[in-house]
Amino acid sequence: LFRVSEARNGWFRAADAVEAGVPRQQLARYVDSGVLRRLAHGVYRLRDFPAQPFEDVIGACLWAGPDAVASHDTALAVYGLGEVAPSVVHVTVPRRLRKRRDNVIVHTCLLASRDVTVRDGVPVTAPARTLRDCATDHPTEVVEKLIAEALARGLLSRRVADTIQTEVGDA
Repeated sequence: LFRVSEARNGWFRAADAVEAGVPRQQLARYVDSGVLRRLAHGVYRLRDFPAQPFEDVIGACLWAGPDAVASHDTALAVYGLGEVAPSVVHVTVPRRLRKRRDNVIVHTCLLASRDVTVRDGVPVTAPARTLRDCATDHPTEVVEKLIAEALARGLLSRRVADTIQTEVGDA
Protein backbone atom coordinates (compact mmCIF):
# COMPACT_ATOMS: atom_id res chain seq x y z
CA LEU A 1 0.00 0.00 0.00
CA PHE A 2 2.91 2.32 0.63
CA ARG A 3 4.03 2.05 -3.00
CA VAL A 4 0.47 2.60 -4.20
CA SER A 5 0.01 5.74 -2.11
CA GLU A 6 3.50 7.23 -2.06
CA ALA A 7 2.96 9.62 -5.00
CA ARG A 8 -0.26 10.90 -3.38
CA ASN A 9 1.11 11.65 0.08
CA GLY A 10 -0.34 8.48 1.60
CA TRP A 11 -3.73 8.57 -0.14
CA PHE A 12 -5.14 5.91 -2.44
CA ARG A 13 -8.39 4.56 -3.86
CA ALA A 14 -9.67 1.07 -3.09
CA ALA A 15 -9.34 0.28 -6.80
CA ASP A 16 -5.62 1.17 -6.61
CA ALA A 17 -5.15 -1.23 -3.69
CA VAL A 18 -7.02 -4.05 -5.45
CA GLU A 19 -4.91 -3.50 -8.56
CA ALA A 20 -1.81 -3.81 -6.36
CA GLY A 21 -3.08 -7.11 -4.93
CA VAL A 22 -4.70 -5.97 -1.67
CA PRO A 23 -8.29 -7.28 -1.44
CA ARG A 24 -11.08 -4.86 -0.46
CA GLN A 25 -11.86 -6.98 2.61
CA GLN A 26 -8.32 -6.43 3.85
CA LEU A 27 -8.80 -2.66 3.61
CA ALA A 28 -11.69 -2.88 6.09
CA ARG A 29 -9.46 -4.85 8.47
CA TYR A 30 -6.70 -2.27 8.12
CA VAL A 31 -9.18 0.49 8.98
CA ASP A 32 -10.40 -1.45 12.04
CA SER A 33 -6.83 -2.00 13.23
CA GLY A 34 -5.88 1.65 12.74
CA VAL A 35 -3.40 1.13 9.90
CA LEU A 36 -5.63 3.07 7.49
CA ARG A 37 -7.93 6.05 7.79
CA ARG A 38 -11.03 6.00 5.59
CA LEU A 39 -11.99 9.41 4.20
CA ALA A 40 -15.00 8.29 2.18
CA HIS A 41 -16.24 5.22 0.37
CA GLY A 42 -13.26 3.88 -1.54
CA VAL A 43 -10.75 6.56 -0.40
CA TYR A 44 -8.08 5.79 2.21
CA ARG A 45 -4.89 7.17 3.71
CA LEU A 46 -2.09 5.35 5.47
CA ARG A 47 -2.35 6.57 9.05
CA ASP A 48 1.42 6.63 9.70
CA PHE A 49 2.35 8.31 6.42
CA PRO A 50 4.12 11.61 7.19
CA ALA A 51 1.83 14.63 7.11
CA GLN A 52 2.16 16.72 3.96
CA PRO A 53 0.83 20.08 2.86
CA PHE A 54 -2.41 19.79 0.90
CA GLU A 55 -3.02 16.16 1.82
CA ASP A 56 -6.70 17.05 2.35
CA VAL A 57 -6.79 18.36 -1.22
CA ILE A 58 -5.45 15.07 -2.57
CA GLY A 59 -8.10 13.20 -0.56
CA ALA A 60 -10.84 15.45 -1.95
CA CYS A 61 -9.63 14.87 -5.51
CA LEU A 62 -9.61 11.09 -5.02
CA TRP A 63 -13.10 11.27 -3.49
CA ALA A 64 -14.38 13.27 -6.49
CA GLY A 65 -13.08 10.78 -9.06
CA PRO A 66 -10.06 9.83 -11.14
CA ASP A 67 -10.20 12.96 -13.32
CA ALA A 68 -10.73 15.46 -10.47
CA VAL A 69 -8.21 18.25 -9.95
CA ALA A 70 -7.82 21.01 -7.38
CA SER A 71 -8.97 24.31 -8.84
CA HIS A 72 -9.98 27.90 -8.16
CA ASP A 73 -8.84 29.23 -4.74
CA THR A 74 -7.49 25.82 -3.75
CA ALA A 75 -5.20 25.82 -6.80
CA LEU A 76 -4.01 29.32 -5.88
CA ALA A 77 -3.04 27.97 -2.45
CA VAL A 78 -1.23 24.99 -4.00
CA TYR A 79 0.81 27.41 -6.12
CA GLY A 80 1.32 29.76 -3.17
CA LEU A 81 -0.23 32.64 -5.08
CA GLY A 82 -1.78 35.54 -3.22
CA GLU A 83 -2.92 35.34 0.34
CA VAL A 84 -5.70 32.89 -0.28
CA ALA A 85 -6.40 30.39 2.50
CA PRO A 86 -9.61 28.70 1.38
CA SER A 87 -11.76 27.16 4.09
CA VAL A 88 -13.14 24.68 1.55
CA VAL A 89 -11.48 22.57 -1.15
CA HIS A 90 -12.40 23.42 -4.73
CA VAL A 91 -12.19 20.58 -7.24
CA THR A 92 -13.10 20.48 -10.91
CA VAL A 93 -14.48 17.31 -12.50
CA PRO A 94 -15.37 16.62 -16.14
CA ARG A 95 -18.95 15.55 -15.44
CA ARG A 96 -21.65 16.31 -12.93
CA LEU A 97 -21.00 14.72 -9.56
CA ARG A 98 -24.04 13.49 -7.67
CA LYS A 99 -22.37 12.98 -4.31
CA ARG A 100 -21.68 15.80 -1.86
CA ARG A 101 -19.09 16.32 0.83
CA ASP A 102 -18.76 18.95 3.52
CA ASN A 103 -15.99 21.46 2.83
CA VAL A 104 -15.68 20.50 -0.86
CA ILE A 105 -17.03 22.65 -3.69
CA VAL A 106 -17.29 20.76 -6.96
CA HIS A 107 -17.05 22.60 -10.29
CA THR A 108 -17.91 20.85 -13.54
CA CYS A 109 -15.84 21.49 -16.65
CA LEU A 110 -14.15 19.33 -19.26
CA LEU A 111 -10.51 20.45 -19.02
CA ALA A 112 -7.99 20.23 -21.83
CA SER A 113 -4.77 18.36 -21.06
CA ARG A 114 -2.85 21.67 -21.11
CA ASP A 115 -5.10 22.87 -18.25
CA VAL A 116 -4.09 20.07 -15.86
CA THR A 117 -0.82 19.33 -14.07
CA VAL A 118 0.50 17.86 -10.82
CA ARG A 119 2.29 19.97 -8.24
CA ASP A 120 3.81 18.40 -5.13
CA GLY A 121 1.63 15.32 -5.64
CA VAL A 122 -1.56 17.37 -6.02
CA PRO A 123 -3.54 17.11 -9.27
CA VAL A 124 -4.28 20.76 -10.02
CA THR A 125 -5.35 23.11 -12.78
CA ALA A 126 -2.41 24.70 -14.59
CA PRO A 127 -1.56 28.27 -13.51
CA ALA A 128 -3.19 29.93 -16.52
CA ARG A 129 -6.40 27.96 -16.07
CA THR A 130 -6.37 28.67 -12.33
CA LEU A 131 -6.17 32.41 -12.95
CA ARG A 132 -8.95 32.27 -15.54
CA ASP A 133 -11.17 30.37 -13.08
CA CYS A 134 -10.41 32.84 -10.30
CA ALA A 135 -11.24 35.79 -12.54
CA THR A 136 -14.92 34.89 -12.14
CA ASP A 137 -14.71 34.88 -8.33
CA HIS A 138 -12.36 37.76 -7.51
CA PRO A 139 -12.25 41.49 -8.30
CA THR A 140 -10.19 42.51 -11.32
CA GLU A 141 -7.54 44.20 -9.15
CA VAL A 142 -6.95 40.99 -7.18
CA VAL A 143 -6.65 38.90 -10.35
CA GLU A 144 -4.22 41.43 -11.86
CA LYS A 145 -2.00 41.12 -8.76
CA LEU A 146 -2.18 37.32 -8.97
CA ILE A 147 -1.18 37.43 -12.66
CA ALA A 148 1.79 39.70 -11.85
CA GLU A 149 2.86 37.37 -9.03
CA ALA A 150 2.56 34.27 -11.23
CA LEU A 151 4.58 35.99 -13.95
CA ALA A 152 7.30 37.07 -11.48
CA ARG A 153 7.54 33.52 -10.10
CA GLY A 154 7.87 32.00 -13.59
CA LEU A 155 4.50 30.24 -13.51
CA LEU A 156 3.34 32.08 -16.66
CA SER A 157 5.01 33.36 -19.79
CA ARG A 158 4.63 37.06 -20.65
CA ARG A 159 2.43 36.15 -23.63
CA VAL A 160 0.04 34.05 -21.51
CA ALA A 161 -0.02 36.68 -18.76
CA ASP A 162 -0.92 39.37 -21.32
CA THR A 163 -3.67 37.18 -22.78
CA ILE A 164 -5.22 36.54 -19.36
CA GLN A 165 -4.86 40.24 -18.49
CA THR A 166 -6.79 41.13 -21.65
CA GLU A 167 -9.50 38.57 -20.87
CA VAL A 168 -9.86 39.90 -17.31
CA GLY A 169 -10.05 43.47 -18.58
CA ASP A 170 -12.72 42.55 -21.11
CA ALA A 171 -14.88 40.71 -18.58
